Amino acid sequence: VKRVLTGRTWRAGQRSLSQGSRGADVRWLQGKLGIQTDGIYGPRTEQAVVLFERQRDGKPFNLHPDGRVGRATWRALGVKPTY
Repeated sequence: VKRVLTGRTWRAGQRSLSQGSRGADVRWLQGKLGIQTDGIYGPRTEQAVVLFERQRDGKPFNLHPDGRVGRATWRALGVKPTY
């Protein structure tokens, strides 16, 4: 997923995300999860990620609900990680 935001291009999946992360990729994630988008990965975002991971734990993604968006979670979101 490639987006242009205020003149800068970014791609979802360029880094792992967890509490404290900020930016356009966090905003994209929040939109994908259907929660308010503020671009700040806080407790609300972590909770939504854990729920997403729980719903997809096991095959084919083998997610472990830890609230962090790593390679497996990016793939489950339909994004190919590039880091």
